[in-house]
Amino acid sequence: MKAFTQPPATPAEESEISTLSLNPDSRPTRGRKFYIALACYAAIAILAGFTLDGKFLWVVWIFLGWFAVRTYIETLKRP
Repeated sequence: MKAFTQPPATPAEESEISTLSLNPDSRPTRGRKFYIALACYAAIAILAGFTLDGKFLWVVWIFLGWFAVRTYIETLKRP
């Protein structure tokens, strides 16, 4: 069986693709799941602030901050 391959893009299609990515209106959309994830990270950070202290609190906050940054970066990768 032969696998389906897409034909190479023509120069006109390539220029259209590049202009679409440079369009300021084509920013990545952040849906409901993104905001729910950030709210959960914030809630866990607040609870950690009330229940933990010392170095362990800072480790948890850094860990949650790293998750928040990774979540944000993933939304930038999506169209």
